[in-house]
Amino acid sequence: MSANVKIKVNGKEYERFIKIPKGDPENFMTQDEFIEKFDGLVEPYLKTEKSDELKNFMLKLDNANSIDSLFELSN
Repeated sequence: MSANVKIKVNGKEYERFIKIPKGDPENFMTQDEFIEKFDGLVEPYLKTEKSDELKNFMLKLDNANSIDSLFELSN
């Protein structure tokens, strides 16, 4: 899903080509980038406590033995 973006502002032109977008398996987000995106997406919908709980779980997901504990967060 590569993309080429061209923007014209005040007579100046800016162009950028992205071969592998951020978040793609070949171009993972850093943990800080993930946290920033996650917080921005869930802030309008979850209270801080639930958001932090879910975020912390997501950050540990690679090491989890079971997905069952994810569903416990919704209680």
